[in-house]
Amino acid sequence: MKTWRERLTDILALGVVTFIFGSLLYLAISQDRSGRVEPGSPEYAAFIAAGVDRCVQGRMNADRRTERWYVPSKAEYEVHCRITVLKRDRLYPEARPRRPSS
Repeated sequence: MKTWRERLTDILALGVVTFIFGSLLYLAISQDRSGRVEPGSPEYAAFIAAGVDRCVQGRMNADRRTERWYVPSKAEYEVHCRITVLKRDRLYPEARPRRPSS
């Protein structure tokens, strides 16, 4: 026969396992299933523009911190970052934001 401590341990372990399983199930069910934004939509253009802006700011700050002898112009940064962001979007389309539910 089990002691009261062993029973308590078993009940707590079952509770933790049930809580974790329930939480994972809730997260799986509650995810929004709407599609991703498509290229050509205004949301997609805003997503790409925001990515380019983040990239330009990050690259410019990094180059200023390292005190490079040649710092490209903002236009050169934008060209490089636009190529990088579009390549990333082509390789990882699941990173696009979800279509707004209206």
